[in-house]
Amino acid sequence: MVVCSSLRAADTCETLSDLKLENTTITMAKTVTSLGHPKDNANIGVKSFTSEAFCRVTATIKSGENSNINMEVWLPTRSSWNGKFLGTGTGGAGGSIFHDYLVAGLRKGYATANTDLGTSINGEPPPNFDFGIGNPEKQIDWAYRSTHLMTTISKQIIKSYYGENAKLAYFKGCSSGGLQAVAEATKFPHDYDGIIAEAPGNNRTNIHMNILWAHQAVHKEAGSYFSPAKISLIHKAVLNACDGIDGIVDGVIDEPRRCRFDPALLLCADKEDDACLTEPQVEAMQKIYAGPSNPRTGEQYFPGLPRGAEASPMGLKRILDNGRPNLAELVIGLLAWSPNSTWNGQPMDFDFDVHAEAVNKELGHLNATDSDLSVFKDNGGKIIFWSGTADGIPHSEDLINYYESVQDTMGGPQSTKDFARLFMAPGVHHCGGGPGPNHFDLIDALDTWVVNKKAPQRIVATKFTNDDPRQSVLRTRPLCPYPEVARWNGSGNIDDASNFVCSLPALQ
Repeated sequence: MVVCSSLRAADTCETLSDLKLENTTITMAKTVTSLGHPKDNANIGVKSFTSEAFCRVTATIKSGENSNINMEVWLPTRSSWNGKFLGTGTGGAGGSIFHDYLVAGLRKGYATANTDLGTSINGEPPPNFDFGIGNPEKQIDWAYRSTHLMTTISKQIIKSYYGENAKLAYFKGCSSGGLQAVAEATKFPHDYDGIIAEAPGNNRTNIHMNILWAHQAVHKEAGSYFSPAKISLIHKAVLNACDGIDGIVDGVIDEPRRCRFDPALLLCADKEDDACLTEPQVEAMQKIYAGPSNPRTGEQYFPGLPRGAEASPMGLKRILDNGRPNLAELVIGLLAWSPNSTWNGQPMDFDFDVHAEAVNKELGHLNATDSDLSVFKDNGGKIIFWSGTADGIPHSEDLINYYESVQDTMGGPQSTKDFARLFMAPGVHHCGGGPGPNHFDLIDALDTWVVNKKAPQRIVATKFTNDDPRQSVLRTRPLCPYPEVARWNGSGNIDDASNFVCSLPALQ
């Protein structure tokens, strides 16, 4: 792509409207003096605000006949810019710009961009994943192309506005944004100098199959289903069985892999009530903990629900409806993207032998599971992965499996740690929330690693009252580079990170 501009800085923000970019239309370039209440900024729906002035640029990219990718890049004033670029990810099926992510980057001095992944429908997010059925252009835009094009266009806009290139470029995204992050490292390894992949949905086809697997388990027959209220029963029993494995009782399971809780312990002795599970309900939970597999070959498609993740609001609760659209109904459309699938689209009719094999064969290119990151590493790239151990959707065990496959491919843990680190956040749900400490800053840690060549040894995470940083601190804990885990040193307050050390875990 060619920018019709010189290295001279743009006269004003508004003159960026005149930029001519290949396959791209600048739809607005406007100076915003400050962000106040969202009602004062009808086109910018943010929950957090900034008093900093900035240049807001919106653009539309058409990568193909059926492509329509919307993006925004927010540019700090020249005196406030730190000289760097931050690309940010999007969630779920996309379809909207995540303005809060733009605010967060802007506050740190980054020129910051976000994209709707090319999936908006009449300006609104898609209701499910049906948008990709029969539309391979939309599929590719959603999975990786929109992110790469957002990055390319943003860098050119930055060069035109400031009169110089960004010195460094970072990317940060969670869930579908995590898929974007890993796809950037694997498919476009020269785009970014540093990447933060948070709870990445990079094993995407199998994540969706896992959701369908759990749906089938609880809807197999009338007796298999249990109300969302019973999740509390199951979760409490799991905590009673496994909370103390790490030596302290704090309402958090640090290492789900060491928890062997069997839901059969909750089997009703007589008549069913809210304090027990029936035999079909026990079987359903055992199946959910086991995870999807091929009934004929036994091949595991995706790890089962981690013990301790039962109460995650995104996961089992959504599969049990809980007064909201069933999670399987929202995501199964992606499994119908297979052009030659014989599946009829009904959740209970999906065959985990025939249909699952077709999905992974025909849609595997939408995943970002390539474990060879050698080009990204050789380019000087650094990547930080993290996931909550109580995540109910892209289960933490899957990220561990991917990270270990990267280690195996890249020459072992010693060579991998020079450019890649994995941090597990005990008790944290999907992208945040949960009983564990869930507030921590990885952008500064990544920047320090890239600029000063100082890898993060531990990240201090904080749990605030009501998960609101403006309220009191309830607990701090260190997040340790995998495979290390945080262990209490035996003295002092267990809610103070300074009383914990990072050490290798006990044998499984």
